[in-house]
Amino acid sequence: DSSRVVRALLNQNAFPRVDSVIDLETWSSIPAPRATYFGLIPLMNLVALHTQHGEALYEKNIRTFLGRSTDVNIAIQKTLEQHAQNFVFFNNGVTVLCTALKPTTNFAEILRLELEGISVINGAQTIASAATFAMDKPNHDISAAKVSLTIVHVHAGEDFGELITQARNHQNAVFSGDFVALDAEQERL
Repeated sequence: DSSRVVRALLNQNAFPRVDSVIDLETWSSIPAPRATYFGLIPLMNLVALHTQHGEALYEKNIRTFLGRSTDVNIAIQKTLEQHAQNFVFFNNGVTVLCTALKPTTNFAEILRLELEGISVINGAQTIASAATFAMDKPNHDISAAKVSLTIVHVHAGEDFGELITQARNHQNAVFSGDFVALDAEQERL
């Protein structure tokens, strides 16, 4: 019947499900109304997920990598090159949705989570820019770079995941001229 045909076509073009184990450092959580975890993760761990899963990692994102030459992606790579240890302070972080989440081990300040159905819904530019940088400059050590990570458990087929995606990606564009407000000389004048 027609519903089976539609389902078959969707399955044929669907990305494979992304599952992984993630270790969160300096973590916190909100248990209800939906399990949500916050913490830090070495950026190279997310680069490894990107390398392994490619576009499947961004299945529910509104866009994938926009390329190396956007102002934002150039700034991300410049931060990695010059200030990898301060990356967590200069970056807005990454948001991940998952369809199943299970905390497995708690080592002092590190929490291990088993995640199923992972999709990065905010932070594709951060991860893909870092992956590009690591590929272009394999001898440049960026192991000190960490990024804040938010993981939200959303049940499959639930509309709440779309609301999170819209809210986390609905930011105003920032232009170079907007930074004049931070200039000490402008404040003095």
